[in-house]
Amino acid sequence: MEKTQIIRNLEALFQVCYSKEQNFLRTGGGKQNDARVTFHKHLISTLNSTIHLMIFSDTTLSTEDWWAKKLPKYKINKRIFSTSTLESRQIEKRYIDRYLQFSFFNSVFQTFESSFRIICEKCFGDENYISKENGEKNKRDIKDLCEVILKKLDLLDKDRENFLEIVIHFKNSLHNNAVYISENQKSTPTTYRWKHNSYLFSHSKQIKLESNSDLWTEYIKFTRELISIFTEVIDHPTVKKYRFIEDITEIA
Repeated sequence: MEKTQIIRNLEALFQVCYSKEQNFLRTGGGKQNDARVTFHKHLISTLNSTIHLMIFSDTTLSTEDWWAKKLPKYKINKRIFSTSTLESRQIEKRYIDRYLQFSFFNSVFQTFESSFRIICEKCFGDENYISKENGEKNKRDIKDLCEVILKKLDLLDKDRENFLEIVIHFKNSLHNNAVYISENQKSTPTTYRWKHNSYLFSHSKQIKLESNSDLWTEYIKFTRELISIFTEVIDHPTVKKYRFIEDITEIA
């Protein structure tokens, strides 16, 4: 996906999150530390920062004059990744763009998981945990928790089950440059379908996407779906009846 289109898609997500945040503040009690507000607030922060940094890397960062002025101020040596100045700048931009891609989706998923767990703790109590024979309780992993809660609220179908498998595999492959490492080290490929697209996971190989896709395209689609899941959960009567769901990590 072209960077201009990535930025436009991120901006569209920003506007969705901003609208949802403002709507809940107006109609849902108006508390800044309600988890239904902080979810959107944290996504807004991630989206806004990513948009501005992508614009910066696409414009100012490629200007040699800017580097000549700024590097001495911070006592940073000039980065030389190639004998060609132009190619050196392009390589540096790729490094930064890759970091933005990684940090964007990592932040999005962490925001979703944190807020989803807070909602579940308040509204569904023990569903957050699995009881062991010795009486101890372990937290469910996020995929299992999502499946349990979505099924309980009648919001789970096969397509969404596949999405949860796919997004967890992607999240676990972030630090491997999208190379999938299976938990049991099996080499048998697994294919999941979601929204009419196929995702092939083979141990020790890069995740195979549709021919017209790339990681940014997928991360944006995943973000939309995570927002959709969260929205459906908080709009369900079981959750909606709670006037306030505190996010203790947020200052009111």
